[in-house]
This record gives sequence, structure tokens and C-alpha cells, in this order.
Amino acid sequence: MILCKFGKINETESKSMKVLQLCNKPPQPIVDGGCIAINSIAKGLLSKKIDLTILTIATQKHPFETSNFSEEFLKSTNIEGVFVDTRVNIIDAFSALVTSDSYNISRFFSADFNRKLIQLLENNDFEIVHLESLFMTPYIHTIRMYSNAKVVLRSHNLEHLIWERLAASTGNKAKKIYLKHLASKLKRYEHQTINEVDGIAAISFEDTARYQVLLKKVPLITIPFGIDLEKYQATQVNTAATRTFFHI
Repeated sequence: MILCKFGKINETESKSMKVLQLCNKPPQPIVDGGCIAINSIAKGLLSKKIDLTILTIATQKHPFETSNFSEEFLKSTNIEGVFVDTRVNIIDAFSALVTSDSYNISRFFSADFNRKLIQLLENNDFEIVHLESLFMTPYIHTIRMYSNAKVVLRSHNLEHLIWERLAASTGNKAKKIYLKHLASKLKRYEHQTINEVDGIAAISFEDTARYQVLLKKVPLITIPFGIDLEKYQATQVNTAATRTFFHI
């Protein structure tokens, strides 16, 4: 289990461990793969009797509404959402051309979210702060200032690779130049930041192999995408019938 590796705890100790999960989108409703991944981690921690608190960014695309959660989940996690406008702002996007900031990342930093985070850190003695994706890493500085918790990054992707692929796939020359610029800044930020956390939980073995080249002394573990097998019932197949095949 991730907490045993990074927090060096045993099963008995884990029952009272306090964990803060910071999310770049609400875990529910489950509308995309990111939500599934975040929700699976939350459910897994709760199943291990972890004292879990969730603070999530809410956006126009991914609003935070308590009606999307069960009463049990709300009570178990004390989940709260803070709205952050992460939409691309043309002025900010082009201003980022002359600054050292990665615009992909800076869009997710909010003074309101930061204040709520400080409040949680001051009122709770968390042992682990679990960051869902690279987009929550701008809050590492705040966590270090107000808590002694270990900071674990749940890596959904190596983000700069996505933007490099976007740049390579576009035929618009101006867009290609700008996307390459964003990818370059994001790569520099990502390579630096992954060595500032106390542990990384990669979502795939391919990403783990890439991280091993980039990391210095940061512990690394692979936790694949979680699936609840009880929701999938096997069916008896008539092998004599004509076979059909579907591929995504």
C-alpha cells in the first residue's frame, strides 16, 4: 500500500492515520478517467480505515455539488470544494510567454483555495498530503510552511509528454510554436517539482520507468488504474456461436 511505502506504517497504525487528499477536480460524478482514478484512491484509503479529508478544486467543467455524493462519502471525507476559474485566458496565456511560469500549472493556483488549505493544515495534524496530479503541486510550498506531513504525488501522466504530442500533431505553425513553448516550460517545471515531493505513485509501469530516469532520491511506486471487479459480472459465452469483436 502506498502509505506503507511512503509513510512507513503498518496496518495497525494506518487505522488512525490522517490523510489530506488535494484534487484538481471532484472525484464524483465520475465523468472521465481522472475522476475514476481520484475516486478509486479515495475509496481505497477509506477501505483501509484511513482518516481521510478531501479538498478539491471545482471548475465550470467540473463543478462541486454535494448531491453527487452519498451521505456516507460526505461524512467519511468531510469533502469541500473551492471554485477556481481554470479556463484559458488569452491575456494570461500570452503573458506567460515572457515569464518563467508554466501557464498549464499556474491556472490551478488560487488564493481562495490556498487560504482554505492553510485553514485545514492549521487545524489538523495530517501525516500525508496526497496530491492528485501535477496540477496540485503549486501548493507544496504552503504545505511545507504549515505542516510536517509527507507529500505524495499521485501522477496520472507525465504531463509534458501530452503537450509535446499536441504540438507534434498540429498543422498550424503558430500554434505548433506556442504549444512547443508550453511543453518546454511544463517539462522544466515537472522535472524540478517531482524531486520536491516525498514520494510518487505512478499510474502505469511505463510512467514508472520514465520517472526512474528523472528522480534522484524520491521513493516511487506503481499503482495502476483501480477497477472494482464486483461491478463486472462474467457471462457464459456460447463458444459454438459466431464470435463478435469490439475494439476502442
